[in-house]
Amino acid sequence: WSVYDSSRRTVSYTTDSRIVISARVNVAGGNMLMEDATGYMGTQLTVLQSEEVKNRASARLRSERPELTGTPDINANFLPRTTIISITATSQNQQLVQPFLNALMEEYIAFRRDRRVETSRVVMKDVSAEIARLEKVISGQENDLLRYKQRNNIGFWELQSNEAARNLSQLKTRDASLRMQLR
Repeated sequence: WSVYDSSRRTVSYTTDSRIVISARVNVAGGNMLMEDATGYMGTQLTVLQSEEVKNRASARLRSERPELTGTPDINANFLPRTTIISITATSQNQQLVQPFLNALMEEYIAFRRDRRVETSRVVMKDVSAEIARLEKVISGQENDLLRYKQRNNIGFWELQSNEAARNLSQLKTRDASLRMQLR
């Protein structure tokens, strides 16, 4: 009976790894941006276990080691009170487990990097569009100011103001001189 029982059991191989996740993003000027930790960490678990990341890992493994086929079961959890994800891969194929887990972690990191690059590209596009819009606004306001100055002959009034200030200064100097003579 024990021989029969042991022959019906399937052997599974398990390997695990850990990865540290940071919810901080460096911003130009040395500032740090902190994302909502709970939502961010949950998202990272979902991404790590997603079909897209698993498919990328499978494709990578097929290109590097075509003899390894299949996809192990992946389980990922945060270690309590940390930002460390513990990842476990389980499969009946002993040769597949560790290489797949390594490929999965590499693809997860590549996926995050690709998303950051894409997000940066979108932000740069939005910022560039906003800069172009503001340049148009500034140009329009500068043109409005120039037309206002021309229409109201501001150049003439600035010249008159400067001349009046010069005349006032001369009159004050002359007044001071005449007062000194009276003493």
